[in-house]
Amino acid sequence: MPRHKPLPTQAELREAFDYNPETGELIRRSGRAAGTNAITFEKKRPVVWFKKEQYAAARLIWKLVTGEALGNDFVVHANHDWKDNSWDNLKRVPKLGDCSLPPGVRRVKASGRWVSWFIGCGVQLYLGTFGTVEEAVAAQKRVRLVEGPEGELLFDLGAG
Repeated sequence: MPRHKPLPTQAELREAFDYNPETGELIRRSGRAAGTNAITFEKKRPVVWFKKEQYAAARLIWKLVTGEALGNDFVVHANHDWKDNSWDNLKRVPKLGDCSLPPGVRRVKASGRWVSWFIGCGVQLYLGTFGTVEEAVAAQKRVRLVEGPEGELLFDLGAG
């Protein structure tokens, strides 16, 4: 099931809005609100109302500029400032397949980085923080449990 609703076409968006890539402002081109910034904040998130539908501002801007269909991919803010919709700050991030993250990998909300642990055999080993989810999952995949000389469990962190 799709996480995001389909976006309007690039042609519809270009007819309705002007985008300033340096400031991140999305200006309405027509109607009684013509000339005003279309981005408003609902629950502290930047959104745009278009044809009686609410859209995430960054996703709408991405579609307006690139014309790309995002599907379930995300558009994130590189500096983690949701109010900064300048083009240099927006980045497309692909969805991680159709499955959820493996146990022991999660995103740290405050920093946007990813934390990874090895969880197994009743133990949990902290592996570190990583810039991308792919790096965090890879670190977890490198860990192996090996039996020590006296039968104890040892962690082999692999080459990395």
